[in-house]
Amino acid sequence: MNTSMTVGFKERPFICFEKSEGLLTPNLKSRASNEWTERTQLIRLTVENKATPTPPSIVLKAIKPYQVQALMEELRVRLSIEPSKDIRIWQVKDDVPLLVTFPHAFRTDCRLIVEAERYPRPNESLLCVSVWNEKSQTQSEFVPFLFVNSISVKEIKQQVLKHFQLNPDEYKEWTLYNITYNTKSFFYQDEHTLGGKLKCSNGERFLLDKGAGEGFEKLSKQIYAVTDIRDLSTPFLNADKAMSMEMDGLNTVYCSEEVTTLEVDVDIDYDQLRSKIHSLEQFKNNVPSFQHLLISWYDIAYHRPFSFPCLFSGKLTNQKKWNNEKTTLLAVEVLPEPLPHISQYALFLHIYLARLKPKETNGAENNNTSTNNNNDNNNNNNSNNNGSNSNNSNNNVELEFWPPDEHLRILYDEGEQKITWRRLQAHLATRFKIKPENTYAALYKVRQFRWLELNSSHDERHSSLDEPPWSIKGPGRDGDIIVVFESSEYPSFFKKMDKWPTPPLSAKSRFVAATGGYDEGSYATLTDAPKQLREQQLRIEVD
Repeated sequence: MNTSMTVGFKERPFICFEKSEGLLTPNLKSRASNEWTERTQLIRLTVENKATPTPPSIVLKAIKPYQVQALMEELRVRLSIEPSKDIRIWQVKDDVPLLVTFPHAFRTDCRLIVEAERYPRPNESLLCVSVWNEKSQTQSEFVPFLFVNSISVKEIKQQVLKHFQLNPDEYKEWTLYNITYNTKSFFYQDEHTLGGKLKCSNGERFLLDKGAGEGFEKLSKQIYAVTDIRDLSTPFLNADKAMSMEMDGLNTVYCSEEVTTLEVDVDIDYDQLRSKIHSLEQFKNNVPSFQHLLISWYDIAYHRPFSFPCLFSGKLTNQKKWNNEKTTLLAVEVLPEPLPHISQYALFLHIYLARLKPKETNGAENNNTSTNNNNDNNNNNNSNNNGSNSNNSNNNVELEFWPPDEHLRILYDEGEQKITWRRLQAHLATRFKIKPENTYAALYKVRQFRWLELNSSHDERHSSLDEPPWSIKGPGRDGDIIVVFESSEYPSFFKKMDKWPTPPLSAKSRFVAATGGYDEGSYATLTDAPKQLREQQLRIEVD
């Protein structure tokens, strides 16, 4: 009788291990071995050929990772493409071609497209743009465009519309969306630039759709109430009431106070913004209407409004710096008279009134005369006296400026780009209650340390004051100072401008004189620590 018996681990406590030495080597050319090698070490690239007429496609097997540079060399050999010819590679994922950029390595099987086009240069970007057909309710195929960085959305729309045989002049009726992630979550304004507000990677997909953007972007702007503290009612009198005050180590004529932070639509216009600010408690009970408000950019380092760029009537989204994330501070001034409209050619002028400085002769003080012509005669008489000072012996012209230590900031608007002396003279005469024929002026160029006369000869030569050598325009507001004189006849001291003194310079103008450049407030929204450091640097530079 056979008896079966099961031997457990306890009955067989020892396990025998044998070395693989002497065993036969596995067959490395077997089908299973080849499949394993291909699966773990090789990738399969299916390439659709759009670079040459034939063949329509090729299949490559390569050891992974397979660098894109090696793929391009292999494709040039397989498709007989000369090294001087450009080729560009796309990888298709979910039926969407995506640009293959450098450096890149392929590690999985993929489908590719090769075409005889070039890659973007370092200063370029490649965008794939499609246009929506409103009539057929269909979307065109994506077309790759190469754009130079810093190009505006307006120019992008115009080029795309021209490519699709649409009217580029109607660009304002179209909106550009980024739909790379299959959503129209954000659109771009015409003034946005590639590499600026429009930041994207090469090969991202965009849709040009007709109509206004969906869901306007919001901007945050900090509002500061700004007031000139000086008493400017009586020129050349009560000079102590027309002086600046010291704030944070800098002299300023403005008292400023932060009011609030406003959330506004990016497409708001100037009057809508004025109306929105006027509705605030700080203004609506003290200001007659929103037209009594003047809005400028706020210079937090100098506690004063910027004179450039000048905000004007119309859509703010098309104006300089409005969409810039670094410029969020707005200065609001209350005007004595309503200002219904500001044209795009308006600019701020920095102005002084001036006259020959009254002098003492024979121990007695000369009486102040009403005209600079009499002052000029007194100056010539004094220069012959034995008691005259050393400045007179050098024939230097001594001038008295008003206000005493910082200019007047006046908005000037001719309604056109050209600035003529005839219209400027009439404006200055009205502003300072001087007869136009008695109004004379000179321009002091801070960066060049020289005086230039302003007269009607510029108009007769069909020239204008916004052209060289005067160039009263652009960011150089703190580098151009206009000095106005009243005289019944041509002042003789205009012939000795090289003997004129430098007019009083504000802290910002001294900065321009010391550095030779303009600071447009790029530091306006820095954090507190860098801002304090920046202000310390400014104090050093201007003192």
